[in-house]
Amino acid sequence: MNADHDVRARLRAAEGLTAILAAAHDAFEWMLPVLEGHEDPAGAMFAAFVMAGAAAADGRDALAFAPSLLAASGISGGPPAACGPQAGPDRGSGARAAGAAVAAVCALLVSRLGEAGSLAADRGDQVACADAGRSAGKVRRLLAGDGP
Repeated sequence: MNADHDVRARLRAAEGLTAILAAAHDAFEWMLPVLEGHEDPAGAMFAAFVMAGAAAADGRDALAFAPSLLAASGISGGPPAACGPQAGPDRGSGARAAGAAVAAVCALLVSRLGEAGSLAADRGDQVACADAGRSAGKVRRLLAGDGP
C-alpha cells in the first residue's frame, strides 16, 4: 500500500478529537517531504509545490499548538512509521501524481478537521482545526490546479 493510502486510512480510522488531531498533524508532517521532493525549479508545478509546502507547514503548526493535542501529548514525534520522508507517491511517478496524492489527503483533512472542530469544546482546539483545515484546503486547491 502506498504511504498516502496509509495516511488516509489513519485519518479515516481516527476516533475522537485527540486522535483526529494527531492523525491530521502527522498527515501534514508526511506531506512536507513529499512536496519538497517535487519542488523542481524547471517543472511546471514548481510554484504550486513551494506554496503548498508553506501552507502545509502552517497547517502542521496550527495543530501543534492545539490544547487537546498538547495535553494528551498525542503528537507522535513525526510522520507515521510507514510514511517516512522517502515514502509517499512513487518518486518516479512525477509531480502530477504526487500532487494528486497530497491533494487527496488534503480533501480528507478538510473533512476530518471540520468534524474535529465540531467536537472541540476548547476555543483553542476550534481555532486550530479551522486554521489547519484552511491550510489543507489551500494545499488541495494549489495542487489540483484551482489556484490559491
